[in-house]
Amino acid sequence: MPNKSFIKILLERRIPQIIGSYFIAGTSFIFFIQYLVDKYQFPSYYPTLSLFGLIGILPSVIILSYFHGAPGKDEWTKIEKIGVPINVLFIAGVLFFGDSVNFWSSQEEGEKPEETKDTFLINFSSSPNLYKWIDEYNNIDSLNKLPALRTVSHASLDEIKNHVIPFLETNFFNLDISLFYSNRYTEKLLNKLPPAVMISSDTILIKYEEKDKILNEIKQIYKKDNIYLDGIINIFICEKKPSGETRWGEIYDRVLWFMGKGVSSSINGFIDFTDDNKIDIKEEIAKTLYKMIHQTRFGDDYLGEVVEILDNNLIKIKMVNSNVYKGVKVKMQRVYSIKEEDSYLEERKTWLDDLNYIDDFFANNSELKKEYENISKKNKEKKDSVIHHFTEILKKDSLMIRNGYRSSFEDDNNDYYGEIISITDDEAIIRVDRFEYPFGKIKLGDETRLDDAYKDK
Repeated sequence: MPNKSFIKILLERRIPQIIGSYFIAGTSFIFFIQYLVDKYQFPSYYPTLSLFGLIGILPSVIILSYFHGAPGKDEWTKIEKIGVPINVLFIAGVLFFGDSVNFWSSQEEGEKPEETKDTFLINFSSSPNLYKWIDEYNNIDSLNKLPALRTVSHASLDEIKNHVIPFLETNFFNLDISLFYSNRYTEKLLNKLPPAVMISSDTILIKYEEKDKILNEIKQIYKKDNIYLDGIINIFICEKKPSGETRWGEIYDRVLWFMGKGVSSSINGFIDFTDDNKIDIKEEIAKTLYKMIHQTRFGDDYLGEVVEILDNNLIKIKMVNSNVYKGVKVKMQRVYSIKEEDSYLEERKTWLDDLNYIDDFFANNSELKKEYENISKKNKEKKDSVIHHFTEILKKDSLMIRNGYRSSFEDDNNDYYGEIISITDDEAIIRVDRFEYPFGKIKLGDETRLDDAYKDK
């Protein structure tokens, strides 16, 4: 029978044995590739590539085994001379063009929603470029001169890293957040970016194209390993000696570069003197980073803003976060946002009005001025500085906005606290319990946040 003779031919040419051995060897090879992925963090799409190659070359294996499987020497046929090269070229073409359009890596990338920001590279820096930046910055007539700054030692930097990294890893364990830390090469690249205190004029200190080139190079480094960074967080640490001080203290700022939008967010930390009782800088950095990453991934603790003052101690807020309930403790803050060309002047004037209000309050309350002497002194110094440098501040704001950056700052003097007593649709009524200081007052537009949502961290 024809079928029987055909099977006999296959057996004589040892095709089943050859194909079986081929699949056993190929499967072992794929298992080995998967081991390398799990053990040594090889790109996770390598097993898929291996499987494609294993199946893709199968036609050539069948052709060769059919014509050369039987014992003895066989001549090369026309089918072999044409079929095998076509098969090899087909596989090479798919691999080449698939890689050029990121087909293999996009399979995994597509599984993650675009809005989910859960993969960050963190860099701790005290770049020696600081002194070059200071000279360039202070030579810009339109900007206020910087205070005395200097880099911290490698020992101080390592001490901060050794505290912050375990803190973050412990608190983000099993929370679908991937954190990476710069190596020697990526740290060298990120050390070329100015700290947040100078970020508004980075088109002067570093060219815009150079900044984008640095971020893109780092992005591509991780992309090769199928890691798609959502953001790069640069923690810049240095020592500062404020005007009128004889002692140096450590200070830090942070810049978050969102890889998708290329937008930066920056903020300065508080100066840490070793001879005071304030929180140590490494603890502050750890808690601040935890809050920053947590909010970026899971949502802000921001609830809304004050839209109506109902009574001396009752206010109404318009909520943007409905995941709250009656009895929640909240904190109201005065936040000044510098983000639009046509509004930053009014925002700076509002800030100056608030500084004047506090100054007038103490001028009319001598007893409280004695009790809060330090607050009164600092507020007056800040007010006088703002008035004296108002034009320069506006120029700096305008430059920052034109270069695509936004910033906001809060004056802690205006904080007040309360409790949500009722919720109706997207509005909530809050009973204000206390003000941070006796001169505190409620203003429309004050931001409402969950009170100390990360204090246990």
